[in-house]
Amino acid sequence: MRASAGSLVAVLLCANVLEGCSQAGSNGSSESSETLAVGQPLASVRLSGDRPALLWVFDVEQCLGCELGDPARVVRGLQRGLGERLETVALAIGDGRAGDREIVSTFLASQRITGRIEMRSHEQYRRDFGGAPLSVFYIMNRNSVVEAAVATDSLEIWRSTRDRLGMADFVARLVEEGVGQAGEGSGS
Repeated sequence: MRASAGSLVAVLLCANVLEGCSQAGSNGSSESSETLAVGQPLASVRLSGDRPALLWVFDVEQCLGCELGDPARVVRGLQRGLGERLETVALAIGDGRAGDREIVSTFLASQRITGRIEMRSHEQYRRDFGGAPLSVFYIMNRNSVVEAAVATDSLEIWRSTRDRLGMADFVARLVEEGVGQAGEGSGS
């Protein structure tokens, strides 16, 4: 994908946020785990392979409060603007309780978000994604290679970027650039 200078700065800021969060384990220890990085393939989640994808990773418990409201608006806007040109996968991280999938399904329906739901345990998440914070967007090309990673809880970074590009606009621009280039991205 080709990114503007402002987009590149925002990507670098996101990478620093994600890297910083990966240095502390889930219990706040200094245990280091490698975070999934831009340019790496993501084999643990199957994509259709016929279009770019937005992988939204969040904790099941986050569906019960209001902290996913801003990211949900971003996803809804992308789905409205790009339709079937973008695959959407919600990857919910939980403790394997019987009702977890229903919690996620109900939340997504209440937000008018369509897409496939996949479930993972916290242990599987740490193994496959390292220490990346929840909630996070991964923008994937059609070959399941990460083109961008955007921590959705870093809104202060979005407000401080030089070109005042909001999180929703930034994610939309990254996805549209990928869609506009047939979803090939840098990992092809």
